[in-house]
Amino acid sequence: MPSLKLVDMSWPGRLRAGGTSLAAIADGEPWHIKNAQGAKLGRIAKSWSPPRNRTFLRGEVGAVVRWRKADSKEEYRAHIRREEWEAVLPELVFD
Repeated sequence: MPSLKLVDMSWPGRLRAGGTSLAAIADGEPWHIKNAQGAKLGRIAKSWSPPRNRTFLRGEVGAVVRWRKADSKEEYRAHIRREEWEAVLPELVFD
């Protein structure tokens, strides 16, 4: 099931308004959540790693959460460019 710990919730808030990156969220880092067309929708937390000795079967949008600058840790707030945004929480299925 989706978990807030799985996703870098503040990341979309740090992106510039009006850029194509908000529509197809992209920044060149690993562990992105992509749709079937390859558009980037979110980023997995840097601390996450897939389960060992398991095969990834599928991933789905488990939830979309509205997040706010105030919900983010104090040390990240200076880099956040908006007051609120949506973030994708994936449901990842492994065998």
